[in-house]
Amino acid sequence: MAKRCGAPRSKAPPGTHLLSVLAHRLGLTLTQQAVAAKTNEIKEVETVLSQIVLAGRVVTMDALLTQRQVAQTIVNAGGDYIMIVKENQPQLKADIELVFTMPSGGRPPRERAYGRRGSWAHRDP
Repeated sequence: MAKRCGAPRSKAPPGTHLLSVLAHRLGLTLTQQAVAAKTNEIKEVETVLSQIVLAGRVVTMDALLTQRQVAQTIVNAGGDYIMIVKENQPQLKADIELVFTMPSGGRPPRERAYGRRGSWAHRDP
């Protein structure tokens, strides 16, 4: 969802930094919001999200916008999201990695052995 327009800020000539919402399949920019100089997209994303229909949509964004409030706004409006998680959010990254290392998406697996079905769970001592 978020796209910086133009050169990186450190090398960019004076101009406008924009937060854009793109419909990738259509190849269209749906809306844009100027981002003030001395700030970042986090302060503007709520405004941008309020300008589009989120119900039934999947919103993708870069790591900067991986914020609890952004996710909640999307879910409250009936949408889904895909967010990038990097090392700057170590607990969130560890929690996600844990879910994907657990069999069956966090549920104990069902096993079949000796003609019987059973399940197991790991418990910390």
